Amino acid sequence: MSQPACSYIITNRKHPPTTLFPQTPLPGDELWWYRSTSEVNDQNDKNFSSVSDTASAKAPSEYSSTITAQLQTQTQPSLTVFVHGLDCDWKSAVKYTGVLGANLASAGYEGLVIGFSWPSMGLRDLVDYSNDYPPRAKAGTARGNIAASVASFGSFVAWLQTLKTAIAGLIVNIVCHSEGNFMLMTGLAGDAGRLAAHTIMIAADINDGAFITPAVGLAGQAANIAAFSGQVTVYYSTNDPILAFSIGVYGGNVEVPGSGFYHNPAFGGRLGLMGPAYDQGAQQPNLTGVDCSGVINDQYVGSLPVQNPPDIGTGLHMAYLYVPVVLADIVQALTGTAPTHRTAVANPNSCVLNPT
Repeated sequence: MSQPACSYIITNRKHPPTTLFPQTPLPGDELWWYRSTSEVNDQNDKNFSSVSDTASAKAPSEYSSTITAQLQTQTQPSLTVFVHGLDCDWKSAVKYTGVLGANLASAGYEGLVIGFSWPSMGLRDLVDYSNDYPPRAKAGTARGNIAASVASFGSFVAWLQTLKTAIAGLIVNIVCHSEGNFMLMTGLAGDAGRLAAHTIMIAADINDGAFITPAVGLAGQAANIAAFSGQVTVYYSTNDPILAFSIGVYGGNVEVPGSGFYHNPAFGGRLGLMGPAYDQGAQQPNLTGVDCSGVINDQYVGSLPVQNPPDIGTGLHMAYLYVPVVLADIVQALTGTAPTHRTAVANPNSCVLNPT
């Protein structure tokens, strides 16, 4: 009997996550386990429903058994988790998880893409968008919601570990976009062990000193991501208007009364805009920086055919999920294939992505 082709989204948004407000986390370590039985890479939030009537830190047995059976049909069982960024409601979280899965599949990835959806706030809610690390668990604010999601993210990581234990040879990867990178960095504050074969950090809205080693002050906190992952690849572009806005409005030298500084006053740049701060210190040895400025720009993206539809949300900031050469490079990273679209540069483990 063939196994159903399902899509999966795990979330700690309060029930029901389909409502726009309030965007606050479930209490403690609880999660909702959502699934669509319609198709793989389903982008329609209407097709998703919770497998159980109550939230739980542990996946319902039916949920785990279904995804386990689906993964075991693969020649090389592979699972990639997508963690979305800021200003992403439930409908958008479902859509972009499906978009990434479908576009990676078109680029040759044969694994399953699922989503972790945290209660993301919109740009109007950037109160407490500060560099306090770890951030304060103040529900109803952008990074406060991330802090309040740590326990539930721990439940999610523990579930991934049970899958990896149960499925022989399972490869687990993580792909984070924008503020989703801060969710991962904060969520891994505890020792989660080395679970991910590869972590992909796209347009990361965290400071460019996050991978400096040894850690100094408010730099180097992404050491936990390096420890969690066999390899880490940062995709960045100097043309990203959203991260440029982030620096302009929430720059490292902006102090918030009673809250400290926005981001890091010593490393005010963004990892997803400038790449790792190679000129200011040694980086984690398993980190690779990929400069995508040659393809993540208005001219190149604007010249693409239908693969890059006009509804890509925030333009260049989201374009990584659509640009074929970026997707091809990500697939090579996820599968451990030697990259064919990169040119090495002087900085250690650093390269540029070539337009093709």
